[in-house]
Amino acid sequence: METLPSCPACRARFEKYHDAQGHAITHSPIGYVKLYIAPATQPVICRSYADVRAHILPLAEGTTLHIDLVAYMVVVGEGYYTRFGDGVAVSYEDGACEGLYLAMREAIPVESPPLQTP
Repeated sequence: METLPSCPACRARFEKYHDAQGHAITHSPIGYVKLYIAPATQPVICRSYADVRAHILPLAEGTTLHIDLVAYMVVVGEGYYTRFGDGVAVSYEDGACEGLYLAMREAIPVESPPLQTP
């Protein structure tokens, strides 16, 4: 059973800071991602990992993506990807984008192991 805030004001505040799966959305105050989805020439601006996933996961397999990671108004990382399976296939990652592909897949639920008592 899912527990959700019941009053409209509390629910709106919850949805502002959480994605559809209930994970907290954290915004980076100093950077953002420019997401180019082929064949578009204008980027989509994403300010959190949740925003990036929201734009990438619904895409058809084989769609190519280009990401510029921007911090302090300077491109600090660049990546080229192809939508594949539960996430993306990496064509090229450089700078701060190295390992970014991990944030572009669906969240994997972690089952907590049973408590071991001595």
